[in-house]
Amino acid sequence: MRTRPILFYINQTEFIGTYYTFLYDTLSGLMLTIGLDKLNNSLLLDLVVMRIAEPASKLHSIELIEQYFGIKHRRQNFYKSAPQWLALKGKAEHIALAFSRKHYGFTLRAVVL
Repeated sequence: MRTRPILFYINQTEFIGTYYTFLYDTLSGLMLTIGLDKLNNSLLLDLVVMRIAEPASKLHSIELIEQYFGIKHRRQNFYKSAPQWLALKGKAEHIALAFSRKHYGFTLRAVVL
């Protein structure tokens, strides 16, 4: 089956912007591989991606997530979700340590001085 070429007329097009989807997909895929998706908090994980791409305050990062990746989060969701993040810290550490033990033979030892 032969397909016809698609023609674009430059004078009839409009540039509406770009998103950094490769960066987002790569970092999100890495977090998925590690298992951080088990935190079940997409806003928190999107903030992690944004802080790697361009460190900023959490509230400004919400705006940057939309600008860079086209993902919208409401500020109200930030205020509802943020108090839970401290409780998720231990779970995130456990997931990261389990991944590093399994794949890199990492062991954590405390040194007492």
